[in-house]
Amino acid sequence: MRLLVVHTAEGARTAQSLGDFFARTDVEASSHVGIDANSVEQYVPYDRASWTVLSANPISENVELCGFAHWSREQWLSTGMVDGCANPRAMLDRLAGWLAERVQARGIEIKKLSPHQVAAGDWGICGHVDWTVGTGDGTHTDPGPAFPWDYVITRANQLAHGNKEDDVSWNDQLPNPNYRKDTPGTGQPTYAAGDWLVYNNVKTDQVSAKLDALTEKVNAPAPVQITPEQLAAALGPMLPAIATAVADELHQRTAA
Repeated sequence: MRLLVVHTAEGARTAQSLGDFFARTDVEASSHVGIDANSVEQYVPYDRASWTVLSANPISENVELCGFAHWSREQWLSTGMVDGCANPRAMLDRLAGWLAERVQARGIEIKKLSPHQVAAGDWGICGHVDWTVGTGDGTHTDPGPAFPWDYVITRANQLAHGNKEDDVSWNDQLPNPNYRKDTPGTGQPTYAAGDWLVYNNVKTDQVSAKLDALTEKVNAPAPVQITPEQLAAALGPMLPAIATAVADELHQRTAA
């Protein structure tokens, strides 16, 4: 599987009603999942091809949104009712969550592909229209010209990397093992402060408040000492002056 393909159902207002439609014996179509504002419903196992996108079926996972390709950007981002579909923005958020999960499962980059990239065999995320235009296979143009790909891709990246502004924790586990090092003689994991800041995209105006929270959680036999040079090296070219200030503040608070 190299593609995650987004479609619009063009009729079903809920994922359950879409599933009922696919279950009919006279319907020659299916999708791996359907998404509405309140749920993600799976219809086809991921180890099997769905009947959704013609010759791309064997190389794609497919998701149907309970919406319409004629919607404007404003309608897609609405939190109200649009054509009998509740809260399209919430549906986009659920789509972003599904994409974040499936790219990790398939080893696919969170990248919106152009029709040319789809035809060239790139791996990534696309709409049915991108397959149609890129390969000349079929006529479908969903999810439509006003579909807010920028919103969806940004949200998928945030969810895939845990960068939710209202859910930042100093003790987040970092999935990259290169960030984790054992404190000599203790077997306890520690993290380089600069690496953590870069990975979690912490804004500079959050640093002071987060240092307060970190100080309360530090439980080490000796004060944590991070030099300005070490922190600046970890952050690279990003604001050396901020790196120095953060290192000084961290040392003072943990030594108190």
